[in-house]
Amino acid sequence: MRTANLAALLVMVAACSRGSGAGANAIATSTSTSTSTPTSTPTPTPTSAAGPRAEGAFWTASLEAPKRFRAGEPAAARVQLIARGGYHVNLDYPLAFIPAADATADFASARVALSPSERTPCDGHPGDVCTVGADVPLVPRGGSALRVAGTLAFSVCTAERCLIEKAPLAVTAP
Repeated sequence: MRTANLAALLVMVAACSRGSGAGANAIATSTSTSTSTPTSTPTPTPTSAAGPRAEGAFWTASLEAPKRFRAGEPAAARVQLIARGGYHVNLDYPLAFIPAADATADFASARVALSPSERTPCDGHPGDVCTVGADVPLVPRGGSALRVAGTLAFSVCTAERCLIEKAPLAVTAP
């Protein structure tokens, strides 16, 4: 257990250091990050009163339902993350969507790795990315509406520190 925790910490330190260009970064975990004991089987995020948008002091995250979808056919929701206040998106930290138990779609895994297909540089800092967008692949289940719900896991950084964040998001489409 200690080895796994140490390995996770080293990955976070390396990701923060590479993403911000600073050699000695402080890692800060916000109060929105949960502290849970790792298990061998990931569990879905609990049902929450999340909405299509979440905000922190240095970021905004949003979730958009698929425009068109059919039960049993692949579709994709869309997440967008905007860093602000001198922060940029840490592209070295794994961007992921953790589906919630109340989602009415099936996902490839309990933690869906996301690859940003949209990257917008920060004003005045073209080497840093302040906005990313990524598709969240899913397969809607049957029913009258599609509910996409879960937690977006990400990191935003300055040259001095990185924040590891988790934003609960949910949207329902008829």
